[in-house]
Amino acid sequence: MTMNGNYEEQTRKYLEEVLTELKDIESRMLDLREKAENLRKHAQSYQQVLQHQAARSTKANAPNWKKILQGLTREDQVKVIARHNGGIIRVVQARDIIFDSGLTRAKNRSNAYTAIQNLISDMADEGIFERVDKGRYHLVEESQEPLPMP
Repeated sequence: MTMNGNYEEQTRKYLEEVLTELKDIESRMLDLREKAENLRKHAQSYQQVLQHQAARSTKANAPNWKKILQGLTREDQVKVIARHNGGIIRVVQARDIIFDSGLTRAKNRSNAYTAIQNLISDMADEGIFERVDKGRYHLVEESQEPLPMP
């Protein structure tokens, strides 16, 4: 009987050691998860700062669209924007440029978007633009006098 008792006692001792080690590891894992989450939050903050700085520097280097587009017809305006982007125009981009430059009578961005989308869609029907994707068009170059480039 003492042999079984020693075996049982030894087993309980091992169990206690294993449970203690397991508890210690789980506690360290919890600490590491918390540290990882904090680092993730810091990384996201740094990414946001960098994105904000990039957006600010892009705006600072952006052409003076109002000066470039003023006096042109809306059709010519979207052609100039497309040429500035290598022949590609996105309706959202054209809307932002024209609306932010104050070159539309639209009262809000949604109305400006609809008007510009309809215009570019009509121009695509006429063969001036070719639809590449939803809200994205490619300018089909025609043989006319060149429009001013930014």
